[in-house]
Amino acid sequence: DTALLGLIGMGTPSRGVKHEFNEDALNDYFVTAAEALDDSEVTFSITDAAQLRVGAVIKDQAAGKSELLLVTAISSNDLTVTRGYGTTDAETHADAGTWLIVGMPVQHGDETITDISKVRSTAFNYTQEFKRTVKVSDQLMAEAMNGLHPGVPDELKYQIIQRTLEIKRELNTTAIHMVISAAPSDTVYATMKGLREYLVASGGNNVTTSEGLSEKVVNKLYRQAWDDGGDPADLVGGADQITQFSGFNAGKVRVAPSDRVAGVFVERYLTEYGREISLTLDRWFQKDEVALITKEKVYIAPFQGRALLGEPLARIGNAQRWQISGSMTLVVKNATKAHAYHTNLTVPA
Repeated sequence: DTALLGLIGMGTPSRGVKHEFNEDALNDYFVTAAEALDDSEVTFSITDAAQLRVGAVIKDQAAGKSELLLVTAISSNDLTVTRGYGTTDAETHADAGTWLIVGMPVQHGDETITDISKVRSTAFNYTQEFKRTVKVSDQLMAEAMNGLHPGVPDELKYQIIQRTLEIKRELNTTAIHMVISAAPSDTVYATMKGLREYLVASGGNNVTTSEGLSEKVVNKLYRQAWDDGGDPADLVGGADQITQFSGFNAGKVRVAPSDRVAGVFVERYLTEYGREISLTLDRWFQKDEVALITKEKVYIAPFQGRALLGEPLARIGNAQRWQISGSMTLVVKNATKAHAYHTNLTVPA
């Protein structure tokens, strides 16, 4: 019952209650035009030239465009360009168009130093305490040792195992649904931000449309993350949503790579973009929601020296006492870009 934990696994430990981590980020590979361009102009304004340098070659991404422009000078956000670079011909271009940075070649022996380093951005989550205590009387321990409880020769050990499983289940549900607390203190519980809160954040790929899960919906969800530079390959949800994949196009469902089976519970789905998505059934997901994640950017971070640990407590009276405790948090890198989340899905009758 800890499917999400099994999917994402453990990562770099946290060293404090407030766990900070770096977001992964490369310079943009597109620039946006700030004006239209006719087929003879050699100056061109864009919204942000910070990631460009002299020698860059750019190309309008509008349909039907093939012209390449060579940047020969940059002044603030104004570019001087060579039109129809190479074998291409000059064309007209619309305002606010998206231009791909095809490449930024340099001349042989180039010694210029143009810093386009990207300042690191950081995110954080709080570590959350997990705890269970066990108290087993000497009488119950003796009964178990004497065979009065078949299959349980050691009552204390049995209780410790069960409570440990409960903590793992709690960690799984917390990693999905929990919301981050205010700054922890002696009077404020420290709670972590769960997957849902990360992915439905403002500016993220969060879909709230009331609709049934379908091939079109899954493909659109993938495309939203892909357009932001992501490539998610794992979809997680409850039984009400994941079981619907068995009714999708027989040529798209998979029980193993390259296998095609219809009318069964499936483990993989082939999007129309050629990306094969693995399906994970998690009992604790909201029945009207699914998450499409890049699992390499999601992991549990245990507190250094405070990972899950069982230890005996001081004996008081005729009973043995144990405590199982630990402190962990959830890391989701590039939450609003590399992943997608759909709420408000129709729940089948």
